[in-house]
Amino acid sequence: MTQDRWRLIEKLGNGYFGTTFRAEDTEGVIAEPIAMKLIPLAGVRGLHEDSLLKEISQLYALTHANLVAVRAEPRRIEFNGIPHLAIGLELCETTLADELRQSDDRDRLMRVVVADVLQGLMYMHDEMGTVHRDLHAGNILRRGRTWKIGDFGQARFVNDHGVVPGGPVGAREIVAPEVARGEAASVAVDIYALGVLVHYSLTDRYLVDTRSPKRPSGQGAVQIHDSLPREWRPFVSAATQELANRPTAQAIRSLVPRLKSSSETPDDPGRRARGERSSERTISGLLIAVACSSLVDGHFEVFVLDADGGLWHSWWWHDPGWSQWERMDAPPLSALAAGSHDHHHQEVFAVTADGRVLNRWNWLSDDDPPNAQTQSEWCDKWYEFAGPLPNDRVPIDVACSSLVDGHFEVFVLDADGSLWHSWWWHDPGWSQWERMDAPPLSALAAGSHDHSHQEALGVTPGGALVNRWHWLETTEDSPPDASTPSVWSADWGRLR
Repeated sequence: MTQDRWRLIEKLGNGYFGTTFRAEDTEGVIAEPIAMKLIPLAGVRGLHEDSLLKEISQLYALTHANLVAVRAEPRRIEFNGIPHLAIGLELCETTLADELRQSDDRDRLMRVVVADVLQGLMYMHDEMGTVHRDLHAGNILRRGRTWKIGDFGQARFVNDHGVVPGGPVGAREIVAPEVARGEAASVAVDIYALGVLVHYSLTDRYLVDTRSPKRPSGQGAVQIHDSLPREWRPFVSAATQELANRPTAQAIRSLVPRLKSSSETPDDPGRRARGERSSERTISGLLIAVACSSLVDGHFEVFVLDADGGLWHSWWWHDPGWSQWERMDAPPLSALAAGSHDHHHQEVFAVTADGRVLNRWNWLSDDDPPNAQTQSEWCDKWYEFAGPLPNDRVPIDVACSSLVDGHFEVFVLDADGSLWHSWWWHDPGWSQWERMDAPPLSALAAGSHDHSHQEALGVTPGGALVNRWHWLETTEDSPPDASTPSVWSADWGRLR
């Protein structure tokens, strides 16, 4: 069947707006097959044809690597004697719904999919002021290795108040609670739908939402099924919060579990056990984390993680400048921090892909002044310095700080957003992990700006920046040690 210059080969499926066909360009302008969406211009949502044509054309003009791309400009055609809008779209290979049915590792699949979808949503929400309103596994498609958002039949541009007036759209299970109560939809409804999608994809169960549409906001809650992997719980919990606490697409990215490494390292896996130094000097692919530290004045060191969890470092001295990248001996890692608690000494702290918190330290000999030729040594291996987190908690992020020389403190976020810390004094060494009183957090940092003073900072799932500070009650008569009294501020402050 030929329509205009397009030969319709086979029907691919039906969407909210119309029907999609696999099509070929009979004029050869577009060499590869495309997906031709045919949208009837009469009787859709009661809109005038010109208004419908304009709105749909604008929506399908959105351009981003993680949105299904337009291959042929929207145009009016006659199909079976009825006016239609024809839109030529890039032809994708599969949908997430189909991929989930065939996948034997849904966890890994969703880590890739959600990262891509959030990139598309950031563009739609932040740059174009558009809300999709119908995000589900059938509307997420893969082309090559890239996942894309498709089918903009329910999508709308938000108004000056940041909302789209109108009642609920899409499947009942993905309707956000504020829309179910009769409120207008904002871009936050897409985040809620993505949280529901992740939960269903990994448990085969929809979330049980005990919030009645008739109840005020905040009454009742979403119940996450026990079978949801622990590393996904912070993401799903944050995505399905009430509107006031639901994070943006950009803010929630930090809660997407990172890809687990499929192998120990690209080179000989026995090398670590022998304590040999890696010969690799070139980083390929994406970087997922960075930390930095300094041993002494005139020295700086940067540590990065690659997408496979490999740890690399490069160091700087005033002369000769930056070194080449060198891969460090380490198990596959997912989060990273670095700092110094004493002159000539630095430490790296890391969360491993299998859920341990480790450290390794480096020190300089006593050359005065130290320089690039000064001998430095790393300790012989990585240490699980404070043991596992209590109750099988899964760590996802780490930060460190120092109050004074001879003190170090490490802060860790677990998969439920809870904050833990362990501290070190030269005597008696590392403490056990202790849970801190804190709101649920999704990102973490720590540092010191004065002698005997440090701060912990966090980002909440709702996007607030909070801090809490800690100081030693020192005296001039005695150097600080493990017995020195210390005080934390009474509560967390809000910086933003």
